[in-house]
Amino acid sequence: MKFTDGNWFKRQGVHMLHPLEAQEHAITTNTLSLFAATAPVINRGSGINSSLLEIRLSAPFADVMRVQIFHYKGVQDRGPHFQAHNDPNSTVTIDAHEDEITFCSGRLTANVHKKQPWNVDFSYDGCPLTRSSSRNTAYITVDAPDDKKTYIREQLDLAVGESVYGFGERFTSFVKNGQVVETWNHDGGAGSEQAYKSIPFYITNKGYYYSPSYKMERLQRLFAILLAFAKMQPEKPSGHECSCLSGTVVLWRVCQSSRTGLLRGRL
Repeated sequence: MKFTDGNWFKRQGVHMLHPLEAQEHAITTNTLSLFAATAPVINRGSGINSSLLEIRLSAPFADVMRVQIFHYKGVQDRGPHFQAHNDPNSTVTIDAHEDEITFCSGRLTANVHKKQPWNVDFSYDGCPLTRSSSRNTAYITVDAPDDKKTYIREQLDLAVGESVYGFGERFTSFVKNGQVVETWNHDGGAGSEQAYKSIPFYITNKGYYYSPSYKMERLQRLFAILLAFAKMQPEKPSGHECSCLSGTVVLWRVCQSSRTGLLRGRL
């Protein structure tokens, strides 16, 4: 789904809300919930006619991070649902400070900048992986003839020389940098931009993968293929975007132990 008109403008009928700063947070077992205002909070009246987004970080097992984005959570159960593996022995470390909060799952870390501008930096063993920068996360409504449609969007930064692979069966270039990929199955025939087996999943040559749904048990074979054939190719630094009707994304840093566990069917 394309929401913008160039780099600066939104398409007609598109409305966006972005997390601006984290006003409050809540910590439970292996979970960090951030409540982010979408407008500057100056006084008690700042909350009138304003919105609040919940960004929830959790860890089903080590070196995996689940990010959920909510706005009016629980109004409608869209389904379908898939049973996913959770390691009961997995633990996380959460350190809250005045200006930032760190959430660590194994060697994977998310550093949340609470004040303006909103930023979430992901790193592995202290080495930067990617970032969700200011205005990258968005709750979007699109005016429709019958009713408004709502979406959750997330954009992650790409580093210099970082290449993106995946999205299931494709007839375009193997490196997906610079492409607009619609993950919707079509009977369009081979050799076109349409495909029969779209999968909302990608991996980069920095060794992490991202999925906008919590269905990782279906991705084992694809992951092994991508891992075998992905090669580093220089690309311009930019970013990648994903939008979905649900609000869950999964970020996994691929380390040796995680890779072995995935290919064994640990999920």
